[in-house]
Amino acid sequence: MAQSITKNGVTMKGSGIDSTTVTVEAGVNEGIDEVVSFSITTTDKQVSRNVRVNRKGKREVFDTFKLSDGSTFNVLKDGIQ
Repeated sequence: MAQSITKNGVTMKGSGIDSTTVTVEAGVNEGIDEVVSFSITTTDKQVSRNVRVNRKGKREVFDTFKLSDGSTFNVLKDGIQ
């Protein structure tokens, strides 16, 4: 039976005890670049790994401009449509 974990739009899939590989799927990241970290363990608890996925985004932070809620003002990167 396949196991999957989804976090911030990134999905990792594996098949459990006998799996030596996992697949990573992600849709388009409309936001800024981000790192998504997963901690995965086989179903028999014999092996565990930390996996880090670097997701490139369509946007970048505009200068040092901050919004009233503390978040950043993000604009499209050059060459992105």
